[in-house]
Amino acid sequence: MMKQYNDISQDSFAVEYRQKIFGYKVKAILKPSYEDNLVLSANIYFTKNNRTFMLHSKSFGDTVFCNGRQDPKEKNLKILKKYNHKTVKSDYTANKDEQEPMLLYKPFFFKDLDFDDIPELIIVHNSLAVRWHNGYDVYHIVEGVPILMDKPPYYNADNNGFGMTDYPKFDFKRKIITCPIPEGELCYTDFIVYGISKKKDKIKVNGRYHYLNKLVRQAKSTRF
Repeated sequence: MMKQYNDISQDSFAVEYRQKIFGYKVKAILKPSYEDNLVLSANIYFTKNNRTFMLHSKSFGDTVFCNGRQDPKEKNLKILKKYNHKTVKSDYTANKDEQEPMLLYKPFFFKDLDFDDIPELIIVHNSLAVRWHNGYDVYHIVEGVPILMDKPPYYNADNNGFGMTDYPKFDFKRKIITCPIPEGELCYTDFIVYGISKKKDKIKVNGRYHYLNKLVRQAKSTRF
């Protein structure tokens, strides 16, 4: 893993964040996507307490280093040419104008999305969802191990190989998530609402069981 972590000998470059984010040192290796060579994907490495794990973004969400699919002037290739084989130091700062739970202009972020006051780690796939919206993979971090939240509303197998999008609306006071159907339309035909179940999800990590909030579909739909 360490060779892959540091290897920028191919057409690729590294982005290394100066700040620790939630205690993690973070470094990303960007390269043309296998699925679309006009988009820069990234393996993102998170290191804390001498332990490293890697998560993948199909389209790196930091618009300084990747414009996602919305790139008619092929700026992504110009960015790759500018930084190819280099390591770039960068600042990770929250955008003050981003008020929505699902941030648009960061490659990853930490935020509580299951209403248990414990932030999850969200990986951004810039502009890969319907109508150029973002896709997101949401992970619990349990004992330093990323666990993909692979059930609705956090995961949909039809979402181009990733989990959520930025269409669902979060109500943190009522602790519900409202998902419009179909995504991308001006007028929605229905809404699916998810709320906290009385039962917990049970997962086993390093031989120990952990109990996590479980969101289930509610009986009634609601409007935004």
